[in-house]
Amino acid sequence: MRVLAEMVRIYYTHVIDEAQEMVNTLVEIRLPMIQDFDVFLKVLDPDLTVPAKVLVLLHHRGKGGATFIELIEWIGKSDKTNLQKRLPELIHHGHVHKSGNGSHMNQNTRYYITLAGENHLASSINKSTFRR
Repeated sequence: MRVLAEMVRIYYTHVIDEAQEMVNTLVEIRLPMIQDFDVFLKVLDPDLTVPAKVLVLLHHRGKGGATFIELIEWIGKSDKTNLQKRLPELIHHGHVHKSGNGSHMNQNTRYYITLAGENHLASSINKSTFRR
């Protein structure tokens, strides 16, 4: 499937966004790391770092993204300070996009995983650097 996706990426000469959308529909990262309890997302691997948990959660949320409050609820209130430190780093590295103006506590501010974040997540999923 990845070979087909790469062929679409290389040989599709029309609008790049259309080609990327085609690739996205062909290649899907399956992450059995999250269990969805209605509105509560539980990260099943307690050894993931906070940045890894953020990427896994945002990947799971897809185009819906998440607020800071939701991320805190899902990651755990004990990691709030760590999340406040790590989220700007993820944004700086281009792995997460912050939407909306204002502080992270604003309910209109949402966070989304970027394509760079998806690629980082896919390449890091089995590496020990992805864990604490």
